[in-house]
Amino acid sequence: MATELTRQVISPTTLTPSFSACDLTGNMVINDGRTFLYFKGTSTALTITISKQKSVLRVEGYGDVSMSDITISMPASAAERLIELPSAVYNDGNGRVNISYTSITGLTVAAFRLQEA
Repeated sequence: MATELTRQVISPTTLTPSFSACDLTGNMVINDGRTFLYFKGTSTALTITISKQKSVLRVEGYGDVSMSDITISMPASAAERLIELPSAVYNDGNGRVNISYTSITGLTVAAFRLQEA
């Protein structure tokens, strides 16, 4: 079963991230549309996948837009990635985003929630 990540609040006075090891069985995080994930890799090439929950999203002025999983390729050297999670596409029925990994060697993650003004 996937391990739930605890979101840290981003505010003008708080931006010292605390990173956790990723779980090979996957991670999940509550997403209210103001959630970000910050991945840091150090040693192994791997792929991170954030699963879509909707295949098509209707966008006013554009019509139906095909959606896909978010796939992040991390190189075998030090790398960092920060991504925002649109809730309309990536939230499951419980309001969570599901994350999977091809490997977790040297990979850590921090989940953030942008504080409302």
